[in-house]
Amino acid sequence: MADVFNGEAQTDIKLGRERRRMDVILPYQMVRSSRGVTLYERFDA
Repeated sequence: MADVFNGEAQTDIKLGRERRRMDVILPYQMVRSSRGVTLYERFDA
């Protein structure tokens, strides 16, 4: 397990062992955005 709080560079972290990648697609799309605010709306596929 990698310690992310010790401040040392971790070069031995490999994808699929210490980290799990999960692609998630949420049913929202961006409608508009401005400074600091982004508006999303839900869509049904």
